[in-house]
Amino acid sequence: WWAYCFYTAVAVSLLFFITRYYTNKKVFNERLALEALKEKNMRELNQARTDFFTNISHDLKTPLTLVLQPLKQLKETLVANDQAVGYMGLIEKNVSRIQRMISQLLRFREIESQKITLNPQIGDFINFVRDLFGLFELYANKKQIETNIAAHKDSLYVAFDYDVIEKILTNLFSNALKYTPNKGYVGVRIYSSTDEEKERLSEKLDDQETEYVSIEVLNSGDRFSEEQIATLFTSFNRLSSHRPTFEESSGLGLAIVKELVDVLGGKIWMVNKMDKISFTIMLPLKKQASSGDMQSTVYDYTISEIDDILMQDTAEPESGVTLAKKTDSLLLIEDDPQMRAYLEQRLAEKYNVYTASDGAEGLIKAEKIYPQLIITDLIMPNRTGLEVCQSLRQNFKTSHIPIIMISGNGDDNQNKIKALEYG
Repeated sequence: WWAYCFYTAVAVSLLFFITRYYTNKKVFNERLALEALKEKNMRELNQARTDFFTNISHDLKTPLTLVLQPLKQLKETLVANDQAVGYMGLIEKNVSRIQRMISQLLRFREIESQKITLNPQIGDFINFVRDLFGLFELYANKKQIETNIAAHKDSLYVAFDYDVIEKILTNLFSNALKYTPNKGYVGVRIYSSTDEEKERLSEKLDDQETEYVSIEVLNSGDRFSEEQIATLFTSFNRLSSHRPTFEESSGLGLAIVKELVDVLGGKIWMVNKMDKISFTIMLPLKKQASSGDMQSTVYDYTISEIDDILMQDTAEPESGVTLAKKTDSLLLIEDDPQMRAYLEQRLAEKYNVYTASDGAEGLIKAEKIYPQLIITDLIMPNRTGLEVCQSLRQNFKTSHIPIIMISGNGDDNQNKIKALEYG
């Protein structure tokens, strides 16, 4: 009897464990399938979003060209001192800026769809990087930025795709210079990759056929938080309501760099170093080139990028007309220099206009000036427009001043409600 009970207990236990095993396995498989479905849906959503922007970009290119070319012809018909020339110049600059963003978006779409065909050619890699960095000297001198480039060798002949490397380094160099404060520092270091850096690669190549080269771009500037570093290379990324550092207005600059580095089988990472920011790329470059057409180093992409940042950094020319002192004063808080210059020019006809380039500067000037009206942008560095509103309303000295908030985010009712809540 006891034996039957024992055998029955063993059989029930086995049945229980077998049933539990298959139940857990089924649940696990269902979870895997659910995760796979979520990932697939996310990929489809990202693809649909990218396709949407790509199609819109294609549709915008033709009308923008038809705006820009007649505008250039119209400018030639005006006399040099005509006030309309200044307005046309502003329109021309910003249409060109939109065209550049569209081209960048289409380029990212091309990279993401893996349509890039690499064409590596033998060349002096170190000399190529030196020449590329040298093109930025004009902009660096304009901002009184100290620059330096150092390499472990005088020359290094390897096979690399001139066009892809130019795009990678141009984005890194331009970002470093754009977001380095005046009289700051930007340095470039070229060296043989360390064993620790090589471990970052998912697939190691034959050291006899491959030259591992690392390029570090170091610049003075504000440090990044861990959250920002984790999402730094994400396309269309907006780290917070602030305008992000080291990110072009389209949100694709560093995303393009990462995608291109991945295409080359390399790695890119960023670290905070004391009062400096360091971006490093590591590239496995073949010592022998594959067949392909020789590429000429004309640096078209780099020159276009330099022209763009010089245009954005150039202040609008003075009108030359001294305006009489007005009764009312107005404080304009806007981080985009061209938008700030345009609004100041238009508002100066009826108000004494004081300007600030970010929220923190705006709060300081508001207490000193006590303007009759404050106009502030929504998305700005240091302090957002909402934070500016909140601080002004909490300060007894400025709580009475009317505030108008402007934004390029479109007809967003949530932002309207928040603006009313913050004052």
